[in-house]
Amino acid sequence: MRQKTGKTNKVLPILLTVLIFGLLSIGYVAVTNTQIGGTTSSDVNPETGVPLPDTGCNVNPTITVTANDALQAGTAVTVGSEFTINGVYSTSSAGIRKGDKVVIKTNASNYIDEIQEEITVVCGANPVLTTISAAATAPTVVIKNDAGLAQLTDNAAGGAVNESAFAAGGSKNFAIDITGVDKKTTGTRVVVFEFSSEANISSMTLTDANTGLSLTKLASVPSGLTVSGSNNYRVAFEIPAVEGAVKKSYNLNVQATTGNVPAGAFYTSFYIAQAFVESDGTFKTGVVDSNSEAKYVATYDYDFLVE
Repeated sequence: MRQKTGKTNKVLPILLTVLIFGLLSIGYVAVTNTQIGGTTSSDVNPETGVPLPDTGCNVNPTITVTANDALQAGTAVTVGSEFTINGVYSTSSAGIRKGDKVVIKTNASNYIDEIQEEITVVCGANPVLTTISAAATAPTVVIKNDAGLAQLTDNAAGGAVNESAFAAGGSKNFAIDITGVDKKTTGTRVVVFEFSSEANISSMTLTDANTGLSLTKLASVPSGLTVSGSNNYRVAFEIPAVEGAVKKSYNLNVQATTGNVPAGAFYTSFYIAQAFVESDGTFKTGVVDSNSEAKYVATYDYDFLVE
């Protein structure tokens, strides 16, 4: 009898020890998982108890956008933001999850809306530091006559200095000088030239006066831009940005159709492009959207008379 009693007393402490050790091990694994960000059965923030938006994150993903003026080093700009999250447009980044692909469009008053590079969301803070450029909406524009000496009067109805009429089938070269604004940019622009009629003009070409390189001619004038004259020959070019108070010069060559003498009002209209939300929710950059709605920052013009 003493042997049976002795064996029972030895087995019970061993069973209790194993049981306690097992419980402690389970608790340790659970705590460890929570501390290192492992997946928990409830998938909640261990500090607040708030459900996490993504498995494995101890801190909710957030996006914070800060910006500086691109042409004024160290000058902060308060910007608004719009988002596409995995290709879907949103005015807010709330609810983003780890691994989401996010594109941000920034905007601020008197600045050019811009599209930022795509980011991949990570747990916790996702800071985005960028730059944004102030818009020079009224740079100085001067257009000179064919001789390149006199500034043509900015008036399509005529003025003190007009351009003499073309010779039949001839051509003319106009010098266009654009001077920007200090600490601002004109941004990429579309310039539209309108003059005479399709029958009277065979071509217009625009080149950089310094390099002689041709500027990009658009396949057509974007639908939705203002039409200055009826039945005019119309052509559009893309002009790069002028940053700061520097001067850029261009040469516009206008070739008449054989035997014709073009004359009348010559219209020059500039449109500053910017980023915008397309009708399908994507971000694009340009002066009009696919529905021909105006999206440009600003427009300015310079008109003169050929007689």
